[in-house]
Amino acid sequence: MGVLAITPRPVFLQVEEEIRALIDRELKPGDRLPSEQELAATLGVSRSTLREALRILENEGIIRRKHGVGSFVQRRVSPIQGGIEELASISQLIRSLGMEPGTSSLEIREEPLGPQIASRLHVPTGTRSLTFDRVRTANGEPVVYGLDRVLTKFLPNPPTPEEFIADYGGSVFALLEANSVHVEYVKADIRPVIAGRRIARRLGLGHSRPLLLLEQVHYDAADTPIVYGEDYFHPDYFHFWVIRRAVKAR
Repeated sequence: MGVLAITPRPVFLQVEEEIRALIDRELKPGDRLPSEQELAATLGVSRSTLREALRILENEGIIRRKHGVGSFVQRRVSPIQGGIEELASISQLIRSLGMEPGTSSLEIREEPLGPQIASRLHVPTGTRSLTFDRVRTANGEPVVYGLDRVLTKFLPNPPTPEEFIADYGGSVFALLEANSVHVEYVKADIRPVIAGRRIARRLGLGHSRPLLLLEQVHYDAADTPIVYGEDYFHPDYFHFWVIRRAVKAR
């Protein structure tokens, strides 16, 4: 790795390519990159240019930056893949890929719904709900941060966190089925978001990483809203697709 040549391409992209090549050539997951001062001096660029290159690599999940410590090579993972049109629990999705689903940082609390979520569930503001606040794991790695609000009328005898894990595997779907509540379909809003500090910390990410948010309302066969859910998917672990079929002209 040497001083960069002047080309029409932005310098920070040249730096990003040089660091990527260094990682492929010499480093393995968990290894620490040379310090910013060392890298900048070796490449003959400013610290600000170097940081822009490192930001790209962090956003792609190739490195992880720890404030005051340094930058480290991330473990490469095979994404958990699935058609987003398929209705399955996160546990089922993870298990279908041969990985073991789990739950960590679990909280179950009863609280009133604010106006925005209450309107999505077609109930008055202040209606009581059970909030399932948790991190879903795949083979022990945090991959999804989820918030599910279930109207308390559907779960009159809510489980303790210990019972939720032991009896239902940390799955709200399984808990609802055990209470004779059947989810028939889901309406999902799908959008990219930027991880704030709280969610980034729960998923072990640097803040400002892009995430995929699935904001969903679950309905029964009578079109009654049951659950409002927000699932924030770790960008390094999930790849979704949608099958779109051609509409024949009439």
